[in-house]
Amino acid sequence: MSKVICTYATGSHVELVQITAPLRERYAQLHGYEIVVSDTPRTTGIPTTWEKVPLIRELLETHDEVMWIDTDATIVDPSVDIFAAIPQQRSFGMVAHVMNSVVLPNAGVLAVRATADGIAIVERMWELRERYAGKPWNEQAALADLLGFVSVRDGYVRMSAPTVHALHTQFLDPVWNSLSLDQSPLPRIKHYAGIPHAARLHAMRRDRDLVARAGRPPRYDVSVVLPLHAASPADALRALEAIATLPPTPTVQTVLLAPQTGPLEPLLDALQGDVEVLRADLAPDALLLEALPLIEGRNVVTGNGLLVVNQNLISTLCALLDAAHGELAVHRRERELELLAFTAERLPASGWLSDRLTSLRPMLDPAMVALAAAGVRIEG
Repeated sequence: MSKVICTYATGSHVELVQITAPLRERYAQLHGYEIVVSDTPRTTGIPTTWEKVPLIRELLETHDEVMWIDTDATIVDPSVDIFAAIPQQRSFGMVAHVMNSVVLPNAGVLAVRATADGIAIVERMWELRERYAGKPWNEQAALADLLGFVSVRDGYVRMSAPTVHALHTQFLDPVWNSLSLDQSPLPRIKHYAGIPHAARLHAMRRDRDLVARAGRPPRYDVSVVLPLHAASPADALRALEAIATLPPTPTVQTVLLAPQTGPLEPLLDALQGDVEVLRADLAPDALLLEALPLIEGRNVVTGNGLLVVNQNLISTLCALLDAAHGELAVHRRERELELLAFTAERLPASGWLSDRLTSLRPMLDPAMVALAAAGVRIEG
């Protein structure tokens, strides 16, 4: 079985391919793929997004299975081969996002088998280039037409009459092409389509670092992440003083999220031991994402910045999170309380840290009682 994963990159997209190279190589190594990164124009006069079509067709001549991935997509979970999700009787795989009764097919990740049916879909897409080149969605619109979708608005479609090509297509779970518009809580591939290039670079570097971090053994039992932005100066000062007086321990890491400047800066600079400080003027959710590559604990707890970190809390957290059996231990969001606990192994996969994490079996009330007994201070 000859397999290849391919993409096409020129200009600013070369940097994206370089960032994701370690992730693509790991996936290829695990599942027996060759890698092709092309920068040679095969067509002229049409947008470069069409370059995937002749590249895939060319590789189908020499390989049994061809996987295409856009340059702005990142493989964050390489454990499963995409073709394992496509039954043998199907020759083409893609994600079609279903949102509010309309569909958004996305050609950022494609899987094609070198069968007569798979080759026919690719060739027919290319034949439609005259009609769709330069129009909104380009080859993606051509593919939707080919499968029997009709346009509704702005790239969204609905199925009208499935064509014979649709019968040979496996519509994959969104884990294989998780978009910001339709985020999978445990994605295998995250796709940063339609966002500014600088933000895309930043997010993809973070994904790369998170996956690398996940491959290392944890250094601590627990990482406590405290956002101090929402805390009053007095409460933040008490939290920092509690951290400063903790005896040295190999089991707990503290990560503090703080504004770039402010009255706490001298105290933050003076902290010693296993304390990481991330200064940035960002919204709490964005700041938490920035902190993830710093986390080295087997379990992670984050709150509203008013947790009192002491030995009693540490012991309770260790026992609580051990009892979670690898699932989400605590996730509760209310107007006057925000506390999230989860295992570090889930961080790269959970990715977007959305409220969909509630589906991971929260253990709410017992956890709240245990944390309150351990000295957690919770205020609005």
